Amino acid sequence: MTADMGRRLLTVEEVADELGVSRRTVYSLMQGRLGYVQLSPQVRRVTRNQLDAFIEAGTHEPIAPEPPEIPSPGAPEEEQSAGVTFIGDGLTGRSRAAGGWAP
Repeated sequence: MTADMGRRLLTVEEVADELGVSRRTVYSLMQGRLGYVQLSPQVRRVTRNQLDAFIEAGTHEPIAPEPPEIPSPGAPEEEQSAGVTFIGDGLTGRSRAAGGWAP
């Protein structure tokens, strides 16, 4: 892209077409999120750089969910329930709570 392309002034209609929104929405965006150039009291234009920056700022990349943590074999399993810690042996499915093994 040449320096002149970044300085080209886009009309509100052109910006609306590129964003796929109405002119009214573009004017609303100009109230705080979309930069513009005020040429006169009633004439506003948006540079290509301003439009690109607006699009970039509003682009959200999906975040890949973290895989669940898999306990290592043989390590004791712990569960927390109602203030009681249960420790399983990881082999038999039995657990121990405050004084003994439960089936």
